[in-house]
Amino acid sequence: MAALDLEARHAAYQMEIRAAAVIIAEIIRLKGCGPILVRLAWHDAGTYDVKTKTGGPHAAMRFEPEASYAADAGLNIARDLLEPVHAALPGLSYADIWQASCSSSD
Repeated sequence: MAALDLEARHAAYQMEIRAAAVIIAEIIRLKGCGPILVRLAWHDAGTYDVKTKTGGPHAAMRFEPEASYAADAGLNIARDLLEPVHAALPGLSYADIWQASCSSSD
């Protein structure tokens, strides 16, 4: 029974990711913001430390002090552009949306 529940949750998650990709593609089409979305995903994932296996895409730059790091300057624009995606699909984490935006930015 647990395997079926897991499969159902996975299927629902995949549907939400596909829905997010559609919304993100429209944002990119309207705003021409693909490059900054790639930068957002890159900076979010760039906190991963291979030695300690910590960090990675956790959308931590929504909070201080990371939100105001000089290297993350201007990424508030990308975060704001993706806020409607999270509002429409609250079951997806910010980190998932940010990473999905990178793969939608081709």
